Amino acid sequence: MPDGKCPVAICGRVGVVGGKVGGGVVAVGVGVVSVGTTVWVGVVAVGVVCVAVVVVAAGSGTRLDAGAPKAFVGLGRHTILRHALPGVFASVPAQVVVVAPEGREGDALTGAWEAAGEHRDLVSVVTGGATRQASVAAGLSAVWPDVEVVLVHDAARALVPPEVFGRVVDA
Repeated sequence: MPDGKCPVAICGRVGVVGGKVGGGVVAVGVGVVSVGTTVWVGVVAVGVVCVAVVVVAAGSGTRLDAGAPKAFVGLGRHTILRHALPGVFASVPAQVVVVAPEGREGDALTGAWEAAGEHRDLVSVVTGGATRQASVAAGLSAVWPDVEVVLVHDAARALVPPEVFGRVVDA
């Protein structure tokens, strides 16, 4: 394992080794664990995901004046939101809560599932509020009880490298 670190976030609870685990529990054991394109080989532990990333994508995009909420404006083949998510999923194992504008929840879920790959069970989408504060509060209300660290990420900052999320969690 690189730097002797396990890719699994342990929140003080140990579970059963092996098998497909969902609902915030990360599968582990002796062998190979992959997160994104990174593969760790060795002994790893079982644990509950204790990090959440709330991706705020509920803004109206008024200043951008693109005729759609900023996070749902196209940038190449994908929306800005869709570009923001691979870095989130390639970083530490985390629950990901996407906060979308009313009426765009389905689009947000589709984009999040595309980016999540095999980590779909870590994704949820909630409807944002009338203000940024209300939208962040809506995202925080969807965070699982076992989560110990929450990052709030603005979807408009679409090109944040995965390492940045890891450094913030470690800080």
